Amino acid sequence: MKIGMIGISMKSSELGLRELLAKACPKCLGGDSESAAIYNVVLLSTCHRTEIYFSSDDLAATQTELLHLLRSEIQQPFEHQVYSYFGIDCFVHLALVTAGMDSLILGETEIQGQVKIAYETACLYRALPSCIHFLFQKSLKIAKEARTHFASFGRRSTLEGLIYDLSVNLKKRSSLFFIGNSDINRKILAFFKSKGADEIVLCTRSPHSAKDLGVEIVDWSALQEWKNYDVVISGTNHHEYLLNPIPHNEGVTSWIFDLSMPRSVDPRCARHPRMTLLNMEELGRLVEKQESRHTVDAKMAQAALYQAAQRQHHLFQLKQEVATCV
Repeated sequence: MKIGMIGISMKSSELGLRELLAKACPKCLGGDSESAAIYNVVLLSTCHRTEIYFSSDDLAATQTELLHLLRSEIQQPFEHQVYSYFGIDCFVHLALVTAGMDSLILGETEIQGQVKIAYETACLYRALPSCIHFLFQKSLKIAKEARTHFASFGRRSTLEGLIYDLSVNLKKRSSLFFIGNSDINRKILAFFKSKGADEIVLCTRSPHSAKDLGVEIVDWSALQEWKNYDVVISGTNHHEYLLNPIPHNEGVTSWIFDLSMPRSVDPRCARHPRMTLLNMEELGRLVEKQESRHTVDAKMAQAALYQAAQRQHHLFQLKQEVATCV
């Protein structure tokens, strides 16, 4: 199976380098770029991973060429912090990723939608080879089946639950300011609403796209008002800091959660004596402490996913052999 991938995630690299890759990959390999078409690329970019899936007759040579392409955008060494998989290993990896088994929140569901969108976006821009179609379609299928058989994942720690637990310790009734109409923000917002929160404002560049949320919607011009809210949750795609440090005698904000990649909140905001700033990496460490008791379940799910990916890979190889013989 002529498939391969190059990736970087929270587990393989520090935050600064992940941000550089998150900016460079869409520039080099996004949309209708020539390189993306040459290498049959599907680019998966989330809040804590960037992965390049590709197909070619010489996977090792293509890997080298893709790394060389990224070097033109990234000045510091990064090769030792990326990981690569080929063939069946690539298949197994994507199945695990799609099922949420390699996520910050074990078994989280957003990643399945993100994988699907990445695949469908690539299909819009270029004609992909059959092996890439098979890789993504079957990985999505395997992940869906895994969620059915391991339904306990739905009762695990969740990002929205963690953020809620942290922020309600501040006070029972907090004003919330969400930045960005992203899937992750919508899910967290819905969770807070289900818990009775009603002082919620969503700031977005496209107010018309968020009218179904049932909260106050403001446009980008209201971004500077963030410091007047108790809790700020930023989950948006922006390559510059949106929130910058303010004087120590200003603002009522106590918690800032930066869920963006690249980060959208200047890290110096954490120096404010009344503010606590947590990014995805720091939230991940908190989640790991809560998830340690689920090790056995995770190993069982991983084994099942691995076997399913192996079966699908074998079926694809048989089909290829039959097609060659005809």
